Amino acid sequence: MASIVAITILNAINTNTLGSERSGNPDAVEQIDAEMANVLAHASECDRLRAGFRMWTAARSVIRAAIVAEHTDWSTDRVDRELAVRMSHGLVAGVSD
Repeated sequence: MASIVAITILNAINTNTLGSERSGNPDAVEQIDAEMANVLAHASECDRLRAGFRMWTAARSVIRAAIVAEHTDWSTDRVDRELAVRMSHGLVAGVSD
């Protein structure tokens, strides 16, 4: 079940179908469509947590790759520190260059 939940959620995110309609307004609250609501309603707490962790891990990989591409001269340690800053929304203090 966990893999079905994760795949369904990731597919919905990748195809912009997580909400029934996308408003284009970044401040708008999007709503989950009936199919996604059904998947989530039948998922166990463990399934939902596993899916959330997989999405977090995927986001971390994408952000890390963007940092590496943008700062090819940075060490692995410096990339990891910047990744921590971005993933924590600034709660982790960054290191100034």
